[in-house]
Amino acid sequence: MNKLKLFMSEISVFTLLELLIVISIIAILAAILLPSLQSARNLAKEIKCLNNEKQIYGFASFYTQDYNDYLLPNRGCIPSSFGSNIGMPFPQLLQDVGIAPQGTFLDNNAPVQGKMYHCPMEPLSAVSPYTGVQWRGTNYGLNQYICGQFYYMDTGFTYPFLKIIKISQTSKRLYGGDNTGNSYPRIDSTSGLPMRHSGKSCTFYVDGHAGTVKIIPAYSSYEWGVSSYWSN
Repeated sequence: MNKLKLFMSEISVFTLLELLIVISIIAILAAILLPSLQSARNLAKEIKCLNNEKQIYGFASFYTQDYNDYLLPNRGCIPSSFGSNIGMPFPQLLQDVGIAPQGTFLDNNAPVQGKMYHCPMEPLSAVSPYTGVQWRGTNYGLNQYICGQFYYMDTGFTYPFLKIIKISQTSKRLYGGDNTGNSYPRIDSTSGLPMRHSGKSCTFYVDGHAGTVKIIPAYSSYEWGVSSYWSN
């Protein structure tokens, strides 16, 4: 019995002060490491988003090759034999004409679920938190000034569809990028670009490269490629 008491007395025990010091050190380390981990997560999501946009550009390039050098329209108008599909958003157009595999686009009115069209910074929802309208199956949009705006049977195009050969200095012309959510789907100087990647927006250009921007170009800026800049 005496030997047991002697053994127990030799066991070191944390005092309350020592325990508080250990907890404080753990809290300090967590405060240092957690922001870094969050930054790493956000960077990974940004890289995934840029990869999505490069995939979209790849399919857009196939469209350009197959359709007489025209840029992919943000909301395509195709022959009336397709019936109600006239005016379909570009993800549906790519799928219906056989360029993108079946299943890459799911539904106009459903939450964005196709991996290529889902920005990892956005929740899987059907409605945009920026505009309150439906995403139209994609968190991305195409530049309305060079990819066409919309086709009205009585008035024609708000912005005409363009051939890629019409676009000069393609490395400076926005082709598409992060979208705020609208029915076309498009990006433009009015609706702008959502800065959802730590104050930046992911974009891709007519030459195929992708990157981030911190400032939304003004309507008259070179990046948008509005009509006055098409042949500059």
